Amino acid sequence: TGLAGSHLIFALGAPALMLAVAGTVAGAVYGAATGDPSGEALRVLSAALVQVPAVWVVAGAAMALYGAVPRFTSISWGILVACLLLGQLGPILRLPQWAMNLSPFTHTPAFPVESLDVVPLAALTAVGAALASVGIGRFRSRDIPTV
Repeated sequence: TGLAGSHLIFALGAPALMLAVAGTVAGAVYGAATGDPSGEALRVLSAALVQVPAVWVVAGAAMALYGAVPRFTSISWGILVACLLLGQLGPILRLPQWAMNLSPFTHTPAFPVESLDVVPLAALTAVGAALASVGIGRFRSRDIPTV
């Protein structure tokens, strides 16, 4: 489980760190352009970080696949591509809402345009944690020889 757990730490931590860095840089640039560096930086950083729970759902799905059926782990790339396509092309193609709702990114609030609703963020975090737990549990139950 050490190997699976260490991979999971990077799968959860690295995207959160990258979103924080991207939000900070974008916020600083936007704040410098508008003349309000501190206020705008915090708003853009918050808008970036609100996406983290949706990223964790995708990472949790990858972990669940890795733990349950390792040969199908590459399907996790398909999940990521599907989320990207739903987010970018779904509105253009006028896909029905049920199809759009398949992407966890659809459920994140449009903060700071809308007020911050923590319920969907908590639900996404719980789903990501449940998927990751399933993956770790299944990984532990596999018969893997130790070296």
